[in-house]
Amino acid sequence: MKKTSDEICLSLFRIVVSDQAGGRCEVCGAQEGDPHHIYSRDNKSVRYDPTNGIWLCNTHHRWAETLGAKGLILFLVNTRKRTDEWAAELTRRKNKIVKFNDAFRAEWKARLLDHIREAA
Repeated sequence: MKKTSDEICLSLFRIVVSDQAGGRCEVCGAQEGDPHHIYSRDNKSVRYDPTNGIWLCNTHHRWAETLGAKGLILFLVNTRKRTDEWAAELTRRKNKIVKFNDAFRAEWKARLLDHIREAA
């Protein structure tokens, strides 16, 4: 069985987060950007989870990095870009212990591909 690479999963994460935002910065609406992980990519349990992503222009990407996860979540909830329920669920998922292995990556690859198919 072929291994699922981290790069493939992160590429799919990028596509899903961009699609969810319509390819526009979720703060200012600029037609540029990149995905930003709300909780760091180092947190394996939400590394590929699109609910842990936000599409941001370069300016707001740097701004979000200075805010940190808690500050960004507070901003997103206070501006009604995300809900309290979203914040609670993301935090729950972030605290989950996972085995970060090929099976985990393969599962996320399948989930992300399903997101992409459903959006098409």
